[in-house]
Amino acid sequence: NPEWLAPDHNTWATHINHRIFMQIVYMWPVALVLSPSMLAMPLDLAMGVLIPVHAHCNANMIISDYAHWITKAKWFDTALRMALVPVTGLTFLGLLNLNLRGPGLTESFKALWRKPAEP
Repeated sequence: NPEWLAPDHNTWATHINHRIFMQIVYMWPVALVLSPSMLAMPLDLAMGVLIPVHAHCNANMIISDYAHWITKAKWFDTALRMALVPVTGLTFLGLLNLNLRGPGLTESFKALWRKPAEP
C-alpha cells in the first residue's frame, strides 16, 4: 500500500494522529462554552477537518487489526483502505456543510440535550 493509503503503518502519521486527538480534546470544551457565539465558528471549522482526519487514521488501524480475519489477501486490505478515502471525504464535506450552512458542529451537539420546542 502507498504511504498515504496506510497512515497507520508509519510513525509520523501515528504521531500526527495523536496530536490531532489532543487538539480535539482541548478544542471541544472551549467550543462548548463559546457556542452559540461566532467565536465558536473557527473551532467548529477546525474540528470539521480534524475529526475526519483522526477518524480516517483510526479506521485504518481497525482495518490493519481486523481485515486479515476475513481474508489474508492483500487486495482486500487495499480495497477497504481505498473505500475509506471517499467516506472520509464525504464526512469532511458533511461537517463543512453543517458548519457553513447550518448551526455548526458544537451547536448541533448541544441541541441533542435541549428540550424540543413546543408546537
